[in-house]
Amino acid sequence: EFPSAIETFEKCISIRTLKFGSNSLPVAEALGDLGVVYLQKDELMKARDCLSGALQTMLDKSSNNLSAAEVMFHLGKVMIKMKYYDEAITYFQDSITIRYRISGKNDLGIAETLMELGLLHERKQEYHKSLDCYRSCLQIRKAHLSEHEFVADTYHSIGVVEQSIGNHKQALVEFGAALTIYQKCIGEEHSSCAKTINNIGLVYDAMKEYDESIKYHKEALRLRQLNLGKDDLKVADSLDSIASIYQRQAKNEKALKCLKEAMRIRTLHLGNDHLEVATTLFGMGIIFCDMNELDKAMSCYDVSLSIRQQKLGGKSIEVAQTLHNMGSVYALKQEYKKALEHWTSSLEKYKEAGLAEDHHMVTCTRGNISMAESLISGF
Repeated sequence: EFPSAIETFEKCISIRTLKFGSNSLPVAEALGDLGVVYLQKDELMKARDCLSGALQTMLDKSSNNLSAAEVMFHLGKVMIKMKYYDEAITYFQDSITIRYRISGKNDLGIAETLMELGLLHERKQEYHKSLDCYRSCLQIRKAHLSEHEFVADTYHSIGVVEQSIGNHKQALVEFGAALTIYQKCIGEEHSSCAKTINNIGLVYDAMKEYDESIKYHKEALRLRQLNLGKDDLKVADSLDSIASIYQRQAKNEKALKCLKEAMRIRTLHLGNDHLEVATTLFGMGIIFCDMNELDKAMSCYDVSLSIRQQKLGGKSIEVAQTLHNMGSVYALKQEYKKALEHWTSSLEKYKEAGLAEDHHMVTCTRGNISMAESLISGF
């Protein structure tokens, strides 16, 4: 109940200011707590002002203050939300320095800060820095917590980064460790198990071990339906993953069934004109094309294009891809002039979106344009 919390902290600050003075530690601590409430409300400017004011007073009193380290931690989170990533890194590092000086290297507060710092480096695609943070966090958490949900969270985060840099076997090791702890601590059907099982499926997918991949994705789907209901958007994500594997196995009818259900869920939650709906339609168009149901494919692409143009504007790779695929459908229908028109538009969009001349999408589209021109001139 944020309004009540804010009112209470403001009264507390007023009383403490009268009793201790505006630059006192009791006032700074209450101001920091107020800043955390504003952070939770996503009122970031107010959060920053409160936390910065609290921090200044705390540092004026002492540089060795765990409350200051906590305020720095929350300021780092504010900076992340405001997309000031370098400032966030500085706050997190300073927070760790204070905690290390006061409590030693195995302080659980350091572990929590390392997790946030690792996530920030991951967001910046600084994967090796991210891994360093996560592994240091894991070491601290294992020392204090042994087999605890937080330890599993850390294994899971390491697995995500290993997956991102292509270390698939190591990712499986980390996800496996996370899953074992989750199952032991919070139960085999918890949503955290579903998340981890889903990621294991994605790793096997990347390794092209599709039978293993689909087994894990189906289990993730079951758990998500159990925990979240059959109409949840994460259920739609699992259906997408299963459809993708069915498509690779040329099981187009099964893939289409999954995508239609994902489409129903997304339309229910997001409306008919959301970008995720456009992406699902795009995927359905590819499958209809593989099935040689070209009119249905074109219908899917046409609606997808309309949504993408409306939401993303002209300078969009997604718009270019949709135009490219529409050109391919026209080519399969031997309507080469329309194919040429769409491929030419696609090429222009790719350039407007900033793709280089040697990008594979650009070179592929140029090749298609040359083919269409040759076929048209031949007629």
